[in-house]
Amino acid sequence: MPDVGLTEVEVDFIRANLDADVTKLLLAKAPPGLHAQKMAEQIRARQKAKTKLPTWYANAQLVFPASLSVEQASSEPTAQYKASLIDSEVVIDLTGGMGVDTCAFAGAARRVVYVERDAALAQTAAHNFETLELTNVEVRHGMAFEQAFDEADAPKTTIYLDPHRRGNANQKLVRMADYEPSISQHLGVLLQYARRVIVKVSPLIDLTQAQRDLSGHVVQIHVVAVDNEVKEVLLLIEPVAKTVLFVAVNLSTTHQTNVFCFDPALEKTASVAFSAPLKYLYEPNAAMLKAGAFKTTAERFGVLKIGLHSHLYTSQNLVANFAGRIFEVMAVCRADKKEVQTHLPNGKAHLTTRNFPMKTEDLKQKLGLKDGGDTYLLATTLHNGDKRVIVTKKITNPHVF
Repeated sequence: MPDVGLTEVEVDFIRANLDADVTKLLLAKAPPGLHAQKMAEQIRARQKAKTKLPTWYANAQLVFPASLSVEQASSEPTAQYKASLIDSEVVIDLTGGMGVDTCAFAGAARRVVYVERDAALAQTAAHNFETLELTNVEVRHGMAFEQAFDEADAPKTTIYLDPHRRGNANQKLVRMADYEPSISQHLGVLLQYARRVIVKVSPLIDLTQAQRDLSGHVVQIHVVAVDNEVKEVLLLIEPVAKTVLFVAVNLSTTHQTNVFCFDPALEKTASVAFSAPLKYLYEPNAAMLKAGAFKTTAERFGVLKIGLHSHLYTSQNLVANFAGRIFEVMAVCRADKKEVQTHLPNGKAHLTTRNFPMKTEDLKQKLGLKDGGDTYLLATTLHNGDKRVIVTKKITNPHVF
């Protein structure tokens, strides 16, 4: 492959202009030996990756691919989490892309094979792996399932796929049947050569349907959030079907990471009791909500649900280790502007709606709310059907940001 690296002049320019206005850079006359468009693209890509890929952002020697590849790449925290799921000596990343996941895998396995169908992307990734001194990564250019799997590695291999999930009109694809490459179509080959297959799917996917699509071979489903926002859903597939385990993970960049595991079969039979809002109110983190740990949450933490479909919980005594946001209840009101505003001297509050007939923005306008302050309003439906706004103060919790 031809060299795609950066010259010393280019590296120095990137370092000096990491926070520059890219538009102004394009309009200005480029210094000698530099191509303005190339520099603008590299700096723009880094700026997009600053929070998502801080290590890559700070390394001016790395060459960034097109912005779309940066947007589609895993974040560093989610890549490291996926690497923690590797239990084999060999990893084959069949949809290599920018190579963020491959880099993480390289720290967890003896040998990593990176596969990418886009020649330019594979070329850039190869340069970056060399720059990062990842000597255990092999780069292959080609289609995912045109690769010659090494039978000698088969018992020791984990295969990872992050299928393309955009349609011809660039719309998001949710159903696994629409992904490229097709997981279900190649399931037999995957299970023949791998002890474990990890598939990244849409965060909007129907988890029950996904299990059916893969013929009962899903053994774990990991819902991964970063700072309480769901970023990835990972399906772990193995040749021998087992009881499915759900894992809800909230990775935090500033606080304690929380991992909540549960058996979906036991979720169906878990006992749950209901109550009107008591002294404390609890909102599970986003990963738990996506994973559907509704009854298990109540049973595990010894809290009461305030409504069948509201997924908010309450207790008289503080449950400090709850995996989510914790609030102290100050009042319970009707969704009436005058009544709510009596608890808001400056008219400011943070509003969340859960199982409530109005959208957040519409209710905010109805109540005359301004964003801000230290009061949190949770609009929801109670177990008796009443629509209420719960006025609260947030309690610091090490399990959420």
